[in-house]
Amino acid sequence: MQTPSEISVFNALVYYPQGNDGLGLEDSKSLGSSEDFYFVVDTTHLVIQGKADFRSSDIVPLGYVAFQSGFHSIDIDEKQGIFENEIDILLVDKDLGITFNLSRDGKYDFHSEIGEFNDRFEIRYSTEEKIAEDPEIRAQNLVEVLQIHDEIQITSHPEKIVDITFYGLNGNALFDKQNINAFEFRLPDSYFKKEILIIHVKTESGEIYSKKLINKR
Repeated sequence: MQTPSEISVFNALVYYPQGNDGLGLEDSKSLGSSEDFYFVVDTTHLVIQGKADFRSSDIVPLGYVAFQSGFHSIDIDEKQGIFENEIDILLVDKDLGITFNLSRDGKYDFHSEIGEFNDRFEIRYSTEEKIAEDPEIRAQNLVEVLQIHDEIQITSHPEKIVDITFYGLNGNALFDKQNINAFEFRLPDSYFKKEILIIHVKTESGEIYSKKLINKR
């Protein structure tokens, strides 16, 4: 996890035959720092968790501590074994109702207030929601955000754009457009001041892409 002050906090999750889903000698507890990111096992916070053999139905609760309010991000630093090519890692944001594919789409940006939060995020490897009708189409879909001349242009292909929401760094929604149903959406950059924008783009498959843009107007 990366904090608003660009501090990176790491943890590690390992599946292996001798592991277990409870607490064990292979686990390492969090030291309880002011900026923290960890796995939640009952009431214990772990920065390294050793689990039993992998099951695609496994659910891994995540918790974090935010020292300051603002945008944080979660991404994968390294993948090994079946997670390199066979299994996608999904991040579920229960507060926003978003399932984000960390394996395919990179980092997930989110806004947080100050405090400790142990029931917002979880890792899944399977989901009841369809991420795409065709996995090959989903893997090839491309969402781009560009600032050209006096416009912010958002394109998606081959899936259509359904909803778009612009956020400021304070987490407030600055602009929201629903039921777009088009491959392209344009908005004058004068709608926003010179600032960093976080843009959530939802496509027709239900997938939500998180993009960052520096409005240079």
